[in-house]
Amino acid sequence: MTKAGGWRIFEKLGDITVMVPDDDACRIAQVNGSFSGLHTETEARDFVFRHVVKGQVNLQSVDRPRTLGVIEGERVIANWVPVSSPVQSVREGQVAYATALSGAPLPLRVEKGSAYIGRARIQGATGFVVLGGSVFVVDGCVI
Repeated sequence: MTKAGGWRIFEKLGDITVMVPDDDACRIAQVNGSFSGLHTETEARDFVFRHVVKGQVNLQSVDRPRTLGVIEGERVIANWVPVSSPVQSVREGQVAYATALSGAPLPLRVEKGSAYIGRARIQGATGFVVLGGSVFVVDGCVI
């Protein structure tokens, strides 16, 4: 991202709270802010509009229902919290759709104890003040 203008590309995008790469968009070797596939601000902005949704996904344990966040091996509920619609809870075998900034639908589903959005497995989340929401760790890559 540093080659593409760093975090400045996000400044005017508003209340974005979830970033979702597809499974070929981010490699473990490219962690720590260095995404060699994005060379210009335009490429970075296009990436953001394909892989960012307005809203928030909270992972919740079925085994510990009063606690947000999950421990590996627990059964999962994914709660999709859109900006202007009611919360949708997704359990094993169910699906809800988040909309990327580009307008494309990204399916949120729970399969075999893991939550997925698009083709990316959501492993966990952490607050990130600069973006004003949750930044998800997806398959070992922090976006």
